[in-house]
Amino acid sequence: MKTTFIFIPSWTCQLRCSYCDYATKKRGDGRELTAFGKKIKIGPEIQWPVWLYLLNRFRPYHVDLTGGEPLRYDGLEDFMAHLPVWSTWGITSNTLGNVEGFKAVNNDGWTASYHYHSDKKFFENLRILDKGGFNVRVTLVLTPENTDKVSMAIEKINKLRAGVNIHPILKQGFDWGKHSQIWDEFKAMDDGKRILFISDIPTVFADLEWPRPQACHAGMDYFILFPDGIVYRCYTMILRGKPLGHIKEVVPYKEPQPCKIRCQFPCDLQVPKEPM
Repeated sequence: MKTTFIFIPSWTCQLRCSYCDYATKKRGDGRELTAFGKKIKIGPEIQWPVWLYLLNRFRPYHVDLTGGEPLRYDGLEDFMAHLPVWSTWGITSNTLGNVEGFKAVNNDGWTASYHYHSDKKFFENLRILDKGGFNVRVTLVLTPENTDKVSMAIEKINKLRAGVNIHPILKQGFDWGKHSQIWDEFKAMDDGKRILFISDIPTVFADLEWPRPQACHAGMDYFILFPDGIVYRCYTMILRGKPLGHIKEVVPYKEPQPCKIRCQFPCDLQVPKEPM
């Protein structure tokens, strides 16, 4: 069984998006993360050679890089280049940094988050990734105010080989039921392949009030890794629970259990239909 790490190598980000509920600021040699009103202290970022050493006990493993903005992590290209041949990686990035040094070896996908105001650099990088053989999908966050921009971005993306993920904004107190015409219009674009409308989110978002009764792999073969090596069971446990410990310690594996947490995040890492 492959262990999947949702790896946040850095919480820093050069953007300040209105629909993002995460923010960090420097605190000593680490950072302080503010998310949904909660503050979490984060220690210094671990250097990439140490990460390779710490992850080497898990064979094979998959790292899915996110953030923050992973391209701002010092040494990310070196980290990717030195991953063992039996491991794989993916990334979610605003794709505004330097992408020329990355190779598509063992990569299972590059998710590029489009933020509208950095159009030129973003599409330059998409073309570089396309030539480099990456499987790219572009995530567009849909709000009632930016429908024209989303439509224009889809037209540009369609000229490349990249796919599109239309993600309706998921934010506290927001009700898509009041904008059903926009929802239905963009949902109709979903062709199940090139364009995907992320519709498994509630139209009304209430903080931590999304019941998840099904079993879940979080804490078994899927973990959240912080920049300082702290391990969480899942994203929601960052806000509501305690960490499992540090990656240098033995990470406890648990059998899949019904998730009793009221969770605000869509979870696609569920127990497979067939027995493991």
